[in-house]
Amino acid sequence: MKNNSFGFGISICIAVLVAASGVHAQDSLSVEQAITLALKNPPSVQRAMAQIDAAHARTKQISSSNQPQLSASASYTRIDPTVSVDLPFNGKTQTFSFAPNDNYNASVTLQQMLYDFGKSSSAIAASEANERSAKDNIDLIKNAIAYQVIQYYFGVLAIEETIAIEEQQKVILRGNLGVTAAREKQGTALSLDHLSTETKVATIESQEADLRASLEKQKAALRRLFGWKPGTPIALKKTQSEPTAPSGLDELLSRAKQNRPEFLLAHDAEEASRLQIEAARMSSPPSLAANITAGIKDGYPPSLTKPYPNWAGTVVFSLPILEGGRTQQRVAEAEANYVGTQAQTTDLAQQVEAEVESANADVEANRAKLLLTKVQIDQAQQALTVADVRYKNGAATNLDFLTAQSALEQAQLQEATTRLNYALSVYNLKRALGEKQW
Repeated sequence: MKNNSFGFGISICIAVLVAASGVHAQDSLSVEQAITLALKNPPSVQRAMAQIDAAHARTKQISSSNQPQLSASASYTRIDPTVSVDLPFNGKTQTFSFAPNDNYNASVTLQQMLYDFGKSSSAIAASEANERSAKDNIDLIKNAIAYQVIQYYFGVLAIEETIAIEEQQKVILRGNLGVTAAREKQGTALSLDHLSTETKVATIESQEADLRASLEKQKAALRRLFGWKPGTPIALKKTQSEPTAPSGLDELLSRAKQNRPEFLLAHDAEEASRLQIEAARMSSPPSLAANITAGIKDGYPPSLTKPYPNWAGTVVFSLPILEGGRTQQRVAEAEANYVGTQAQTTDLAQQVEAEVESANADVEANRAKLLLTKVQIDQAQQALTVADVRYKNGAATNLDFLTAQSALEQAQLQEATTRLNYALSVYNLKRALGEKQW
């Protein structure tokens, strides 16, 4: 009968755990769904998309320099006095002006770059490389958001499981309170036993208050990533099994070099720097351009006030001769930047290798610890069962029972923490490998 009461308490504990993990299961989010929500329209991705648009606009600006440029102008000038001379004409003296008092001029000018000896094409190529880099940066931003979601997601699950464990322990302790009360009436236990158990219950409740506050903080972080309003309920689906991690260090390093978006960005930076060298060399080349201006103006003799159509055409060849070494220094700057991007790519490769190796070590360590914690829980559960039976039979003290209960609690909490650390270490390894999580 005594054993049945303890078994009934354990059944209640299991029911608490099941209820805690199954609340709103039909509305709960999987980790994949949570990532999808966060990536719907985040501000950071919007900002990156705007940078792509800006880079594309810069490319268009540069290419527009080779397109015809048409401009119009109109002016009015009042001249007073004007130069005039009196001359005899037909027996009379008449005044002849060399310019009208009112001068009108309206014109349209067409400009066309005929040939710039490769200056615009090199500048366009460099701008297009920057545009590709802006596009490739999107994956890096999405990766960062996805792994933020993963951290908060499993953080919420871990806290919820910890709270469920503490609730389970309170059920066990309250069952013990009934036993101590009965033994006090029989005169086989001291009131200290009852007080010790109540103190332990109060301690757990205090810990739960901190846990619930931490849970709300984690959920608030998820709401921000989802773009949800404060206070919106969040229910997460408890994973049925731990995520699996790829293995084989050499294979992992090879996959990381192929998949990490940082490598793509590094190569983009190298290519952009290389093209900047070409653009710097072509910063002051010769140019050949044509201008045509046509319009209407007055001031032509003999009828100075009558407007006449007019036009002018110009072909201009420009050849820089002396510029104080400006082009040479631009090239030197671009070459130095190119060397810097190459060094950055080398440093990135070494950093990625270290990240993969470290993440793989964490996975292996947490996997081993997870197996050990499961064994510890089994042993602690058996020890608590024995301590419960012995205490009810008067063969053990309440301190023995509380010690066994604390050992089970710590083993369960350790197992929950280790499971969280293992899941995060697996996803951290996948992040180090550059695997997309969306």
